[in-house]
Amino acid sequence: MERFNVIIIGGGISGLVAGIEIRRQTRKSVLILEKGDSYEARIASGSPDLIVGLGGAGTVCGGKLCYPPASGTIWEKTREEFKKNYAAAFAMYGAGKDLPRHKLIVDRVHSGAYYEKGYESELISQQEMHAYIRDLISQADECGVEIRVKSEMVEYKQESAGKVIHYLDESRKDRTVCADFLIFAGGRASSPEIDRLLKQVGVKEQMPDLGIRLQMPRSSAGLFQAVGRDVKLKMKYEDILVRTFCVCSGGHLAQVRMGNNLYFDGHFDQGISDSVNFGVLARSPELVGTKAALDYIEDYQNMVDQPISCKWFMENFSQLAKSDAHRRVFNAIVVFLDKLLETRAFGQDADAINVYLPSVDRLNPHVITDSSFRTRDPFLYVIGDAAGISRGFVQAQWSGFCAARGVITSLKEEEDSVILCR
Repeated sequence: MERFNVIIIGGGISGLVAGIEIRRQTRKSVLILEKGDSYEARIASGSPDLIVGLGGAGTVCGGKLCYPPASGTIWEKTREEFKKNYAAAFAMYGAGKDLPRHKLIVDRVHSGAYYEKGYESELISQQEMHAYIRDLISQADECGVEIRVKSEMVEYKQESAGKVIHYLDESRKDRTVCADFLIFAGGRASSPEIDRLLKQVGVKEQMPDLGIRLQMPRSSAGLFQAVGRDVKLKMKYEDILVRTFCVCSGGHLAQVRMGNNLYFDGHFDQGISDSVNFGVLARSPELVGTKAALDYIEDYQNMVDQPISCKWFMENFSQLAKSDAHRRVFNAIVVFLDKLLETRAFGQDADAINVYLPSVDRLNPHVITDSSFRTRDPFLYVIGDAAGISRGFVQAQWSGFCAARGVITSLKEEEDSVILCR
């Protein structure tokens, strides 16, 4: 049986960064198993399967780098590591960008109706994204990280030899490898399997965000006029939290494949578009877990090729809903939309805005980890989207870096212990 010091499941940004950092600092053996295609094959195929493959979710498109303090949970979780090492990590893995200022730009309540936060963010074009991911893959190759694509993890077991991982290789043949440390970086694509694969270390189901995606002409009015600005609007209606998500002023509407189903997201391509698109999503205590999100996607698949106007959606949402729980979600979204229209937040009338269904976020369960993304099993780490904390390219590289530092510390402690015993 092949043996490695560290095996990483998932070759997205977090997995690549973790592998590179561990290999550079320790020269220990590192293997990355990625169930999707190589990065070049993903680019060449033009597939809508944006969440599977080397490079990770969304990286065949351009995107938006959302800097601290946005996505506050991950920065709060890693506060001490952030103070010590964020600048160094960003210099190494920051997509060739200069270290940004950390700043909250807008923090206010609009007419007592909804809350607005605006953060520093930066666009990364499709060309820049490709260069960034190719560079990470090259770094991994140059420092000796082994990467196997089309290699899908089936299960792992703790045995006397360490972590024993069973996976299917490119020819769908069953393979077995062993490691001292396992880092799970499976991403959004792994969300249906996380509870089965990691339940022994503590997995909590989350309330997913379910809703719609809006697209409208970009204009000089409203809150969404600044290209690339990370604008977050939130409102509580009864017991449902409603919010805007992934605001892409100047971005492009994307269809994302999740298994056999499609949902809508946003990204940036080679140029800036003349439109604004973003999710309006609701978090309801009635709808909990990955299955609730997947069921929502499936329930509204018939709408994927049917853009409707915001005005029509607001007038007909009750008939559109497939369940009472979805009806309550849609109702909360409509109340939110009404407040945004009332305060001219869009800079557009309802009949100039298109609605696309379905749109989702927070698909992944929350895996319980410490500030290094280590689980209660000291030899198992969970990073990136798989940790269930937050999405984003900056956040992914940071979680990979933090986990790498944890593994490096443990490896050095083991070496020191061996030396002392001699």
